[in-house]
Amino acid sequence: MPVKTINNQKNIYNDQFYTYTIYADATDPKGETQKGEQTISVGDKSLFILTDLAQKVDKKQSQNVEIRTETLNGEKLNSILKYNLYKLSSTDIYAEKLDNQTVIPESEKVLSGNFDTNDKKLNLEVSNLISGRYKLVLTTPDAHGNEVKSEKTFVLYSTDDKRPPVKSYVWLLTPKTDCEIGEKAQIQFGTSTKNTFVLYEILQGNTVLESRWISFSDEIKTFDILFKKSYEAGVTAVFTFMKDEQLFTRQIQLRHKTQIKKLTPTLSVFRDKLLPGEKAEWTISVPESAANKKQAELMVDMYDASLDNLRPHSWYFNPAYKESVLYTPTWVGNGFNTTSDNAYINIKLANIVEFRFNQLNWFGLNLGYRNVRIRGMASRVDGISIADVKMAVTQEESHVLNEVVVTGYGTQKRSDLTGAISISDVHQG
Repeated sequence: MPVKTINNQKNIYNDQFYTYTIYADATDPKGETQKGEQTISVGDKSLFILTDLAQKVDKKQSQNVEIRTETLNGEKLNSILKYNLYKLSSTDIYAEKLDNQTVIPESEKVLSGNFDTNDKKLNLEVSNLISGRYKLVLTTPDAHGNEVKSEKTFVLYSTDDKRPPVKSYVWLLTPKTDCEIGEKAQIQFGTSTKNTFVLYEILQGNTVLESRWISFSDEIKTFDILFKKSYEAGVTAVFTFMKDEQLFTRQIQLRHKTQIKKLTPTLSVFRDKLLPGEKAEWTISVPESAANKKQAELMVDMYDASLDNLRPHSWYFNPAYKESVLYTPTWVGNGFNTTSDNAYINIKLANIVEFRFNQLNWFGLNLGYRNVRIRGMASRVDGISIADVKMAVTQEESHVLNEVVVTGYGTQKRSDLTGAISISDVHQG
């Protein structure tokens, strides 16, 4: 049964939901049976606020954030939202070490207003804000009057920043990675660490084309990489460094830009309606083929569009070839973890013949039908009789630790025994 959560109780059960599936079978008078099913979700929240705000936002670009509200069952609803944008305080914790439990206090409110989800996108004017970490808070009441809240944290940056906008081990931007031959790819790499030497490499598969050490100290550097003819199959830029007993490495693939040549065919249909049963004449024109005086191949296919009511159909055809970049090995580090390995040592074992007595002379000692523990009697070897082995048995009664146990090669005190002990049934004879 679903667990009902307690109001304002902060635990793992908050905002949980359950999905139920309802199945129905109906039989008509002709005996034909139709089946159907419907899923319904119920939970602690009846409304959700969904946004497509990225984790990194370039303040030079217009920020039109898509916002919508949906029920648990995916039904879109129109809502009036209230939004607030807060600047968060700086922190000494590296961004890579932050988690969902880390609370960063708000320093100031920089934007606020109302938004109608019918407008689809919210325009955030962030071009005049300083780079750093921000939090967008959206609130609206649901059908029951309860407040629904959504929070989205992001980092606002500019490509003109000289240092990472938030404290980070690695700050990486890739403004341009697909290039024509002769163009320049662009990568921005930075770190908040100081006095750090970063290994910069350009590789094509296993071949190192360029390698050098670069000094960083809480800064961002821009790398403009000329895309040479020899890079046509693609290359990989690698940044690697060690800091605070940790290895950091990033790989960025630089690709040859694929030329996408699109055709814009047009279709016209002629049918003489005065002639019954007249066939339709379809004419397809490809203007690009006529302009360049080149032949174009045409593939025609047909399907029953009424079936879209049962399951929507879509076409996908993209013959453009995109070459894969060769795999480049990556730097790895075990840090200060403990590792282990295995080794095989061939030990020569001696073949020791084992034997077992089927009866012993107890010299009148009555043990009844209890078991007697005898060391060294693990197996029986045929051909060995009691006459072949002479055994001395000593009896002591002073203390249990002084009890003498019969062994396959003499007598020992129980206090001196170690190892496996086998059990033999002894009967008074």
